[in-house]
Amino acid sequence: MDIKVDFEENFKLMSLTPVIAFICTANVCRSVMAQAILERIVKSRGLDVVVTSAGIYDFHGTPPADNAWLTCIQNGTPVSKMESGFVGRLDLGKIDVFLTMEEGHRRALLADYGIPEERVWLLGTFDKLGKEPEIADPMGKSKVAFEDCFRRIERCIEGFILNGKMEPRMNTK
Repeated sequence: MDIKVDFEENFKLMSLTPVIAFICTANVCRSVMAQAILERIVKSRGLDVVVTSAGIYDFHGTPPADNAWLTCIQNGTPVSKMESGFVGRLDLGKIDVFLTMEEGHRRALLADYGIPEERVWLLGTFDKLGKEPEIADPMGKSKVAFEDCFRRIERCIEGFILNGKMEPRMNTK
């Protein structure tokens, strides 16, 4: 039996670097902070991970909320995301894990974009303090609300990493 293996084609199907996407409503507060936090952690630990973020609604091109940006900077967390992105513009097939801030974001990825359930998680479920699974939106609230949100997201990301969910998956056609 002669089996022909197309190594180049099979290599394209393997994602060796995990791709993590944070999803929120407009991609100007929570997901921007989450992306910045995970990028900081990845860099400090020498991990090979691609991090991105986007919003369920298309506010493409909107800069991060001032308090989101300031909170990150004040916590030693540089922000690489300078304008919001839209889920509909992402290459969804290349993303290994989607971490959403609210159940509505999770449902939208499943229903509107056909993302398999095993790739979509509520970030708040990784909170070691066992708080509710949704991460409240600080938009329009005080600087303290942004700081609290930052700390919660940071705690949840640490829980996510400890849970071992940051592994690449085998892409399928």
